[in-house]
Amino acid sequence: MQQSHLELISQRIILFFFLFMENHKHVVFRPHYFEGSMLYLLKLALIGCIGLLANTVLAAESGPINYDFCTIDDVAPTADAQQIWGAASVQHYGRRLLANPAVIDSPRAAYPLAYVALTHERDVQRCGGTLGSNDRSDRLIGDLLADVMSRWLMLSVATCAGPVHVLDDSGLCAAVQRQKLASADSLKATVDMTAVYLTSHMGMALVAVAFDDAFWNQEYDVSTHCEPYARCGRDVLEARLVVIRRYKELYDKNNAFLATNLPTVIDTLRSACYLAGNAIPAGARLAALFPTGEVFGNIRDQTFAAALTTARTIIPAEHPMITREGGLNVVQYGSFRAFKVNPQALRAAEANARGILAGDALTWLFKPFGSLSGRALEANKPSLSGSCDYPQLAN
Repeated sequence: MQQSHLELISQRIILFFFLFMENHKHVVFRPHYFEGSMLYLLKLALIGCIGLLANTVLAAESGPINYDFCTIDDVAPTADAQQIWGAASVQHYGRRLLANPAVIDSPRAAYPLAYVALTHERDVQRCGGTLGSNDRSDRLIGDLLADVMSRWLMLSVATCAGPVHVLDDSGLCAAVQRQKLASADSLKATVDMTAVYLTSHMGMALVAVAFDDAFWNQEYDVSTHCEPYARCGRDVLEARLVVIRRYKELYDKNNAFLATNLPTVIDTLRSACYLAGNAIPAGARLAALFPTGEVFGNIRDQTFAAALTTARTIIPAEHPMITREGGLNVVQYGSFRAFKVNPQALRAAEANARGILAGDALTWLFKPFGSLSGRALEANKPSLSGSCDYPQLAN
């Protein structure tokens, strides 16, 4: 069972008093001795209690965080730590990633290009559209999950596009490293990253949501709370996972969205000059080869189940997206950290998705359908071409 701060303070004072009485019960009562010793112990107790209260104040000082995407007035990009990213921030930081020298005019920009276009469509549908929900509990979990996924995608790609050493062959960082190979091309990079994003990345982000004490303490039932510096038992995690399982219905709405927006991805890559050829619309040629909403659903179902398993098999200190602040486990966006080895359930989900979306049966067709190599993209420089619709940062 978790303890409140007042309970901890009260217990600390009682413990000091009890220890004092036990250690001094043989002493003949001398007022000056008793007063001096008691004063010393009271000082120790007060110092401990003041420290505990100070941390409590610091933890609460920043005030509540707005986790509700549809209430965020985000007409301009924000770095405000007191709210998740709104639609304008997602677009701004996506475009900033596309301007990164280690990403621009290379296969590493292919998935971010698709992501900027897809999130623009997705965020329109999240508030009152096909991806919306009247259930606030479900909506907040989805909003925090989307925020963690977007911010960690951009942090991971920006970091891993540089000279980093990857210890594991799974996860976003490994996917970015594969995009540096001579065999990499724009379509292969897009579908490979899609497989990783929908599995190990999404799963780890959902586990981060389950571990974020500040989120649960602010928004959900007391059974899901973990007070600062308390030792919270498995019952707290299980209560959170019950709520997350109820979110699955809203989570599943994204399957149809992904399937129906495949032409958006293809058209975006063509407009940005990341696909060649104009004889037949690339979107029509390629969309017929891609999985349906049912296949996306199977991939995302495996991710959801793997995330619940992973939440029970790792501790917050092992999670690269989690840090400790004010005695709480909270999501951190400040620095990229990679798992030495991704948890087994998520590794299996990623391997399965990569086999379906980026296996040899599909990727050998990419070149005839206009997929461009890294060498071609570097030579053509789509970002500088006036005939290419490559997203630019606003001045």
